[in-house]
Amino acid sequence: MEFKTLLDWAKAQAILNTLEGTEYSVWRSVCRSYSKTYSTPLHLCLNGDIPPEDILLAEFESQLEDIDLEKDIEHILDQIYRLEDPEYERNRANELDDFIVQAELEEKERIKKKKPIHSSLRSETSKKTLPKSVDELTKNLPKGGHLNLSHLDSNDGEYGNFED
Repeated sequence: MEFKTLLDWAKAQAILNTLEGTEYSVWRSVCRSYSKTYSTPLHLCLNGDIPPEDILLAEFESQLEDIDLEKDIEHILDQIYRLEDPEYERNRANELDDFIVQAELEEKERIKKKKPIHSSLRSETSKKTLPKSVDELTKNLPKGGHLNLSHLDSNDGEYGNFED
């Protein structure tokens, strides 16, 4: 086989493996990652010299090292549920579909009854409570007065002695 032909075949095969995602291409990807992480020759991983369960366990543990349990707990639980129940994904999708249908029905009913989106938007502002002019708004405000700041002159005042 000519080198150019071999090169073209390898590129095409790499693209195909990436697009198809067969078991073999996924296994090669895991082995490459393991080989890089643990400085192990790739052929030892691919040929079965290292037990596949050791390779997979090391890779999954490596992926979970940087996980923040508080932030990612929902994702971890989803993975556990998928492992326990093969129907989990389908059931979850059905629940989401049911929720969306129910929400749409409630929204149509709310619109039909002309209810506000949130209960805080329910009360309408009465025109009696709004001032008609600036004069009406300011008529009850004080017209005079002064501030007693004499306590600031005192050295023994509430705020302590400010002398150097």
